[in-house]
Amino acid sequence: MLATKKSVCLLASFAYATLAFGQTDQQEQAIDLGIRLKTKVPILVSSPYLCPILPGQELCNKPISLAWETPRRGDYCLWDITNQSEIKCWEQQWSGITELPFQSSHSITYQLRDAANTRQLAEVKVIVLEKLNQKSKRKRHLWRVF
Repeated sequence: MLATKKSVCLLASFAYATLAFGQTDQQEQAIDLGIRLKTKVPILVSSPYLCPILPGQELCNKPISLAWETPRRGDYCLWDITNQSEIKCWEQQWSGITELPFQSSHSITYQLRDAANTRQLAEVKVIVLEKLNQKSKRKRHLWRVF
């Protein structure tokens, strides 16, 4: 009886994978490798995506991570659009992650591009917040009840 339950669970899992990912040859390869795709469109995210300039500093100085995922295996590159420079490329990958030092006084836009034709697939912007003013706290009035 236990063997039958395991067989049914395995069959149900395979049927789900076939329904979810049976559209293309590349996606069928993902089933064979046990990979479950999480996205139907290319995505690019940054952590953190906000970078404050601290008091007494001129630049935001913080390491950032850029992570991407596509629904298809391929050759992809990350680009720094603000400075027009290639950061890193991957060959025959579904996803990737890279860490970089971030030192800037202004926001920087990053793009995931197809390596073959440099077509933009996804974009993310790391936003630099101007110097934070610590003196901007609201003054307290002694006469306030609350």
